[in-house]
Amino acid sequence: MTILLKRGENGVENVRSQLKDRGIFSCNDNIYLPSINDIGCEVGDVIELIDSHEIFYCKAYRNRTVYLSQEVYFLLKNCLIRPSLNEKSQMIYRLLKSGPLEAKLIKVFAQISGKEYSKAFSFLLENLYVTAFSRGKILTPNWATFVYSTAEEWEEHANYDFSKVITKEEAERRLRGILSNTMTSQEIDRLLRIKHK
Repeated sequence: MTILLKRGENGVENVRSQLKDRGIFSCNDNIYLPSINDIGCEVGDVIELIDSHEIFYCKAYRNRTVYLSQEVYFLLKNCLIRPSLNEKSQMIYRLLKSGPLEAKLIKVFAQISGKEYSKAFSFLLENLYVTAFSRGKILTPNWATFVYSTAEEWEEHANYDFSKVITKEEAERRLRGILSNTMTSQEIDRLLRIKHK
């Protein structure tokens, strides 16, 4: 994946503030969540916080690129029952357990074809197995790639106590409290994968 690096004025502090208040926002404009543009920031502001491990990049909500605060990631991880890895996802995950890699190298080393690779990698991002660890190769002054890691590797570098013991019920209660500033109850259920009959 290639990303735009342009930065907005006071953007990094604005992202931090929005993450504290909302806990989640999206990369692209949509009707469900505030986006980078909606909060007055640019992707470069987000990348700075990905580099410092203050943002967890994933596709846990509606299979869209979203950014989670450390706390929302921690709470969501404690709420979700992650599905088991399939063969292709497991190959990618095992590669990343040896250390962070740029997306292009993951694809080369995993030796998985285009559509299969995209599906397997998307599965890992949707289920909080992997995340963007840092910016990768700068292609032009405005574009770069991502380096990805396992969620566990990201946790080791983030300044947050992920070892705290919390019940699923307490995690969900706190998560709903934070996300209710941004999302409807039904959309929080969707994030938590709670199905309604």
